[in-house]
Amino acid sequence: MTEIPDGAKTQLQKGQASNEARLDLIEQRMDEVGELAQRLAALEAITGLADTPPTFMNSTNGRILIAAVLIAFLAFIGWEASDIISLTP
Repeated sequence: MTEIPDGAKTQLQKGQASNEARLDLIEQRMDEVGELAQRLAALEAITGLADTPPTFMNSTNGRILIAAVLIAFLAFIGWEASDIISLTP
C-alpha cells in the first residue's frame, strides 16, 4: 500500500473515491483477514497439540496400574513369582 502523509485525507476518507477503488480496498482487506485467519488456525492447532493430556494408557500411572492389576490377577489364578519373573525379558 502507498504511504499517506499524516493529516492528509484520501479520496476514500472524503467519500469521493469510485466504487472500483472501494471494492479493491475491500478485497485487499479480505485477503489480509483470510491470511490472518489461516495463521490463527495454525497457531491454534499447534497449541492444541501441545496442550492435549496423555491418555490413560500412555500415562505412567496408567501403565503402573495396569501392570499391578495383571500381576494381581496372575497371582490370584495361582502363578508364583518365578513364573511372573520369567515373563520379563
